[in-house]
Amino acid sequence: MTLRVDHEIIKILEQHAKKNNISINSLMNQIFHDYVDWHMQASAGGFIYFKKSLLATLIDKVDEKDIPKLAAEDIESEKKQTLYMLRKKSNLDVAIDVFETWLKASGVEYSKDIDTNNDVYTLAIHLGMNKKSSLLIAEICHYLFESLGANKVEYETTTTMAIVRIFSKMPKSRYFP
Repeated sequence: MTLRVDHEIIKILEQHAKKNNISINSLMNQIFHDYVDWHMQASAGGFIYFKKSLLATLIDKVDEKDIPKLAAEDIESEKKQTLYMLRKKSNLDVAIDVFETWLKASGVEYSKDIDTNNDVYTLAIHLGMNKKSSLLIAEICHYLFESLGANKVEYETTTTMAIVRIFSKMPKSRYFP
């Protein structure tokens, strides 16, 4: 197979690869992986690109007490379609994978911790938006992960982040070893 890529694009990618201390081949594989893993199916799964500032402003206009209901309604109506469009199956492991892939594709900073002794998977999500946005993400995680079999989902929010703890006695998987 021969790929033909515009010279100007190659030049930009080479600069980016050099800046990030990786080979152009590694960068190209990463781009192809991200495309296949997310971008190719994201719109079919209901995702669009949106400015954070506008989204934060819109969410800020929602009454805080209505946010759990909004999250629950969205998860109930869209969960299966989204997961099946992106991964062809629907379970807790898939939902965590899709959620992490969305965070990466959206450029959202996050960290994760897996506590195998207590079967707890923790995500610290730094949205950098506002308190209601953090609450919305936390509530989406709560409804999504519990509806797919997590024993319990707890969260705490700040003005810029949500910390979500997923408790589950799952069979061995990538997220619950």
